[in-house]
Amino acid sequence: MTRGRKTGGRDFVKGQIANPKGGPKLPEELKKARLENKQEVERVLTKYLYMNPAELAAAIEDSKKPDTKLVALDIIVISLMDRVIKYGDHTIFNFILDRLIGRVKHKIEAEVSNPFVNAIAKIPPHAIGSEIKRLQDQREIIDAEYNEIGGDENG
Repeated sequence: MTRGRKTGGRDFVKGQIANPKGGPKLPEELKKARLENKQEVERVLTKYLYMNPAELAAAIEDSKKPDTKLVALDIIVISLMDRVIKYGDHTIFNFILDRLIGRVKHKIEAEVSNPFVNAIAKIPPHAIGSEIKRLQDQREIIDAEYNEIGGDENG
């Protein structure tokens, strides 16, 4: 086993996929149960999200009674909604929205006129280190040639 690496006693070859067939397939029953749970969470979140303040206040009070007929999921969602309203906790509200509509994907676009940066942007992530070294070596060669013809080293 290679010292300092967590390989579990296996020697991995760079570029080789460790498990090409992927993990075991999930049983259909589990897939169905997950889908039903997801739909139930969405239903409960939506139910309390569309309540007016009076209805939500009544639900909060009902959730605190020892003989409540609410299930745990309802009580959890009610407490989350209560916290969002009382304390303005936007982290929880963002979590709720992420569960209902999915996370917002941020795409950043930029135009850069620096050829070095443009070259790096086109390189696959796994090859960036070696490409940077290649470009640095190329830059040193160009600088050396420029200095030989009497150019300024910093120019």
